[in-house]
Amino acid sequence: VYKDMEMKMDYTEKEVIFDLWNGSDRVQATAVDAIDTTGVVADGGDCTITITIPAANGGDTTGGAGAITILLDASETTGTPPAANQIGIGINGESDSSIATLIKRAINNTSNSRIIPASAGSRGTAGVSGITAAEGASNTQLTLTMDAAGVDGNIAGALANVGSPTIVDVTAFTGGAADPIGTNNLLLSGSKNNVRW
Repeated sequence: VYKDMEMKMDYTEKEVIFDLWNGSDRVQATAVDAIDTTGVVADGGDCTITITIPAANGGDTTGGAGAITILLDASETTGTPPAANQIGIGINGESDSSIATLIKRAINNTSNSRIIPASAGSRGTAGVSGITAAEGASNTQLTLTMDAAGVDGNIAGALANVGSPTIVDVTAFTGGAADPIGTNNLLLSGSKNNVRW
């Protein structure tokens, strides 16, 4: 309160709160329970799948864009000899659940004596870039998640079976959400991170 020439003037503080968007609304696309290794051991044969992650999503394009093959070799315990664009996994003596764990390790580039990366100069020398694998609804299922958030991660046909047994149940990444901003980088009306005052 200020007193000036017998006049009182009240200055009331007005609080302005700015909620700055910190990226929390962005959502990564996923392929939920995309891989299920149930029945692989009982089948007794080799199993092959492909995973294709574009360069725009952080995918490996060494030697050119394309798929990375993951070969489950039923006759090997130490993977297969290095091959172009192919990660080999020896599954002899493994269980369905441990095979799922090996695939997770192969995708995430976690070393294991049963995993042989692709040959030098090709895709798959360091796992499957651009995505992360984690255990899904059961210990034989894997959920894959795009490393980068946003709608660009919504990709159809990213995973495929090659012959049988078939372990790919979900072929597409879905659910990636866009940034909650419109023109001039202003938050969209109604966003939970909109400006309040």
